[in-house]
Amino acid sequence: MRKVHNRIENLVFFKGVNHSYRIINIKIVKVDIAAREIRVDAAAVQKIQGIRAEFLVEPEAIIATKNNNILSLSGIKPGNRVIIDFIKSDQGQQLAKGITILK
Repeated sequence: MRKVHNRIENLVFFKGVNHSYRIINIKIVKVDIAAREIRVDAAAVQKIQGIRAEFLVEPEAIIATKNNNILSLSGIKPGNRVIIDFIKSDQGQQLAKGITILK
């Protein structure tokens, strides 16, 4: 008999100083390389007040794997679970400064 472990997927959200934020273990739904935009699971972020599912990825954003391998935006695929470090601009845009691909 094979034992199956149930895994509960948790979303963790941190609010830092100077309008900085971090979302941990969020699922990528769409990547638009030309627009430098990513979309995450809207159902998960709707639980967090004031956070939307769309992020603009800054040109100087660091995109890496959990093993510290540096990637380009094209290295992010729908279905990846990621950590997103971002700020909110004065215009209300969510600007991703760093993305770590967990799986």
